[in-house]
Amino acid sequence: MDPTGPWDRDRVDDYLSAARVPVRIGCRTPSDRPWIVSLWFAWDPDAGDDPDRPSGAIRCATSADADLVEFVGHDDEVRRRVEEVLQDEQGGEQESHQ
Repeated sequence: MDPTGPWDRDRVDDYLSAARVPVRIGCRTPSDRPWIVSLWFAWDPDAGDDPDRPSGAIRCATSADADLVEFVGHDDEVRRRVEEVLQDEQGGEQESHQ
């Protein structure tokens, strides 16, 4: 993460590490309706090992059978980006779960 606003990286790290509010994620359902879910998160300031990309990640968890998994998987562009991130973090091929 590379902050571009008035806060420097240390202040962003401190804020996100101390935050006790959920993050809201929006996507579209398979029927193309807007959908928003709130998830608890943890800030990982050291995530990522690509020297060409800033480090840092907001980590969320949900069950494998949650609606969010289906909805994100339905959107080809979002699914490809999620798979890229997983592949980068795991350092190898990521199996697609379609």
